[in-house]
Formats: sequence, structure tokens, C-alpha cells
Amino acid sequence: MALRRRAVYLHQQPYLLAGTVSRNLRYGGKARCLPRARIEELISKAVEDLGLAGFEGRSSRALSGGESQRVALARALASGADVLLLDEPTASADEASGVLIMRALRIRHESGATLVFSTHDRELASSLATRVIRLEGGRIAGEGA
Repeated sequence: MALRRRAVYLHQQPYLLAGTVSRNLRYGGKARCLPRARIEELISKAVEDLGLAGFEGRSSRALSGGESQRVALARALASGADVLLLDEPTASADEASGVLIMRALRIRHESGATLVFSTHDRELASSLATRVIRLEGGRIAGEGA
């Protein structure tokens, strides 16, 4: 399967679809033509991992920055992708949301997903990364495990 069909990108300022959180969560699985039962299974796991129980009926436009970030990550996880490309995944998150995001990413990584992310959060990098490339001025300034 082509990498672009296995990967999903999450921008630091994620775009959410108009409508409910539930509509957003179903989008990725539907776009990938996953069976309905598999979509529901992935959504249930993502909602649990990201502390989003009870958010399903809320309007996506009424969410805070951290809530939007968690919903966007849940949508990415619910797509079934095994490669996650993440741009500052905790950027808009408060401390509690950041902890939930880091935990969900750790769970996905431990289950075999590949995570490629940019971050200024050294804790996130040190807790999840198996390889770190440090950039300064657009050039590689260091690399290590």
C-alpha cells in the first residue's frame, strides 16, 4: 500500500470540519473506506485515550485550542493510519491536554505506529523519540538516539 494511504498529517493548528466532534472523528475512517465496525472501534479507542468521552455531540467550532488538538489527533488515530506526521502535536494544548496527547502518542508508538514529529517540547521528544534530529537555522545541528 502506498505510504500516502498509510499516513496522516496533523498540523499544529488543526482544521476541524464543521459540525460535531463525532462527524470529525468518522471522517478519516470513511475516507479510507474502512468497515463501519472498524471505524467505531478506532473511534472508541481514540476517544478513551484522549479523554474525549461526552464530546461527540459538541460543535467542533465551540472547542478550545487544546480540545481541538485532541479531537484532530483522535480523528487521525481513528483513520487507522500507521504513520503519523505531526507538527507540534502539543502546541495548543494546556498541561492536562498535553499529558493526554503524549499518552495517546505513546500508546500508538508502542502498538507499532511510526511517529514523525516536529516539536520544541524536549519532554515530548525525549519520552517518545527513538531518533532525534535537532535543527538550527534550517540545518542539522545534531542527531542521536
